[in-house]
Amino acid sequence: PDVPGVEVPDAPVPADAVPADAVPADAAPAAPQLPKQLAAFAPMLQYEIQPQLPDAIEILSEAPVTAEDLGLTSSAALPEIPAVDLAAQAQVSISALVMAPLPLSQFVSLWSNISGVPTVVDFASLDAAGIDRNQSLSLALVQATTVGSLIPTLGQPLGLLALPQENRYLRLAAPPEMVEQQLPAGIPLEGLISDAAGEEWLLETLGQLFPDAELAWSVADGQLQRPQQADGSPLAAVDWFATLKLLETWRSALGGRSSFSQYAPHQLSARMLQSSDVQGLEAVLQEVTPQARPVSHVLPRICQQAGVHAWLDWDNLGAIGLGPQTTALFITADRPLRRVLADYANEFSLVVAIIDPQSLWLTSVPSYRASPQLYLLPSEGKSADEWQSQLRPLTPTAVDGGVGRVIAIATPDEQFIFVRCCRPTVAF
Repeated sequence: PDVPGVEVPDAPVPADAVPADAVPADAAPAAPQLPKQLAAFAPMLQYEIQPQLPDAIEILSEAPVTAEDLGLTSSAALPEIPAVDLAAQAQVSISALVMAPLPLSQFVSLWSNISGVPTVVDFASLDAAGIDRNQSLSLALVQATTVGSLIPTLGQPLGLLALPQENRYLRLAAPPEMVEQQLPAGIPLEGLISDAAGEEWLLETLGQLFPDAELAWSVADGQLQRPQQADGSPLAAVDWFATLKLLETWRSALGGRSSFSQYAPHQLSARMLQSSDVQGLEAVLQEVTPQARPVSHVLPRICQQAGVHAWLDWDNLGAIGLGPQTTALFITADRPLRRVLADYANEFSLVVAIIDPQSLWLTSVPSYRASPQLYLLPSEGKSADEWQSQLRPLTPTAVDGGVGRVIAIATPDEQFIFVRCCRPTVAF
């Protein structure tokens, strides 16, 4: 380098040096010379690396959901409770019984304990009939009677039927004729779908959201018609009502108003909730439980004190060792409801699913996975595939009992996502 004030002498030029301009521009660079010790191995070292590419490139995707992922292979922590013989239990004598007015969720659990007959409420049928499931129910004083004599009148004050199921439990449900009277024959599409392409998208989407049935979906006079099944019968009432909820939630999200005044707004909501939407989970309980008591007494009562209705799935809980007469002892005083529910869930392998901001469903893993719902979600800039991946923990089982899949389909404007999956659960 040129440094000011310093004269650098020219370096001597070797005698065999070749001028740079004497070497052709396209001449190949000279091969490196090997040491004499390695010269004999030169032929073995002269090779070119040839990259090998497979004929087909496999693109790695997210691992499939397995039965283990869904908790279907884990065994219950407690032994299964034998099923009740309903016909025999109906003959049990009752000398005297009176039940004060209680919220329906609390009433059926207390009745299940007293009568020895597991009893559940079909709240989907109540919603479809426009019946408020959060009403109270009571039982007037009866004397010298039997369990079987009380069953037909059990739900009459609310217009409900007590239906024996499989000779092992009761289901309180709205009368089918009342449900059909409330359900519409068609659902207006004005404000939702504006052209033939939109109708075609909707019909195809509904076919995917009901994968277990062959249905002939159609649109006539601007209304979605209740489809016929392969045997010619109409789509089940609760499934048609689920369709109504989905489309009316979409209408509401777009700023429209529902024309079905026979239903309360919460009965037509297909919005997916989170634990934070159930404010009662953070309510601090005051009740002291000094000794073990039946779960059917304590759990619905402490939930009710927190402003939450606890619907216990008695027809399926026996399989995991929890029945109406099962007792348990957990600290409840000065603890939030969420932590107490976590104790019950851990002890009995319960799933605590969210129905609405005031209602929880406590059931077994298999029953939970076999009960998918339809939801409308805002896309939040995510694709249907991204939502499907995010909702994998809510994967339902298939109709054959195997592992199913979450279905997520974007609306034509990509602002919303139609989803079929299990209910969201309380995070512990």
